[in-house]
Amino acid sequence: MAGEMDGLADAYRAPVADLDDERGQAAGREETDYVVSPTKLALLFTATLGLYSVYWFYKHWQHQKLVASPRIWPWARAIFSVFYVSALFKQLDWDTRSVGRAHTWNPTANAAIFIVINVTARVLDKLSGLGGGSIGLAVVALALPLFSVFPLLTAQRVVNQSVGDPQGLGNSRLGGGGVVVLLVGALVWALMVVGLLASPE
Repeated sequence: MAGEMDGLADAYRAPVADLDDERGQAAGREETDYVVSPTKLALLFTATLGLYSVYWFYKHWQHQKLVASPRIWPWARAIFSVFYVSALFKQLDWDTRSVGRAHTWNPTANAAIFIVINVTARVLDKLSGLGGGSIGLAVVALALPLFSVFPLLTAQRVVNQSVGDPQGLGNSRLGGGGVVVLLVGALVWALMVVGLLASPE
């Protein structure tokens, strides 16, 4: 009977995008934070024009919900990451120190870099949409958010180190969803480049 109930629960569980190939990850993954290789993180972040960060923040906040703060909403904190990135980075730093794997980094400074990059990019995007906005400004507004991957990479290396997988080998391969994301992302990038080249000065 218990097995049947578990089956029903699985049937009604919300689907999750297959961005990760977790075959190499150890059992009890819910007890550790989200591990991903820096290379994979950078690839998916770039391919999705930074949208992968929503998934990245969600996975880390989901872990915090499981182990420390059951009342938080991971998706809300992921979508509004600019407002919660500082809290997450400080929590990741505390988690690392609590297991005796202190890592040299500044969570506050990295959070500030993430916030400044994204807020500046948003302002430039608005300005580029005004009458007379230059193509150069539009390009900067598009490219600038990509630099916000660097604070995420720093934080991810801290997490990977804290769980004893510095290179993130447990989640370095792309799942089926990840491959699709890369292909679609490459197409979007190609279309944007063509559009910019075809735009009048």
